[in-house]
Amino acid sequence: MLAWHNIHSVDASGPSKTALELGKEIRRRRLEAKLTQRDLASEVGVSFPHISKIEAGHDVPSDDLLGRIAKATKSDPDQLTLIARRIPADLTDLVLRKRDLAPQFLRSWKRGEIRDEEIRKLLDRAARRR
Repeated sequence: MLAWHNIHSVDASGPSKTALELGKEIRRRRLEAKLTQRDLASEVGVSFPHISKIEAGHDVPSDDLLGRIAKATKSDPDQLTLIARRIPADLTDLVLRKRDLAPQFLRSWKRGEIRDEEIRKLLDRAARRR
């Protein structure tokens, strides 16, 4: 059974831990790209207050906006999507197509039966084949 985390709304108790983490990461990437909040807002087509709320963890951007923020800050959109506790759509589709292998692989990796180094070697081999 999957547990879904809802970070898309902020209630009276304040921002979620995930919303705060995502906002902090977006701010870090914006500053690294030497953009002001106004610059970023203009580049991604939203208002300056919206970016401010996102960075403060009071609002959570849509997948589309996360992609535009990643592009504007020259970041990997998958990383921001994962920080938001979401799975990129193309990977969700892959997991659904490979439903016999994907859960088994991920659970084996989670249990430590597959080490990170083994995955890196596999990815390096695949990259050399391209």
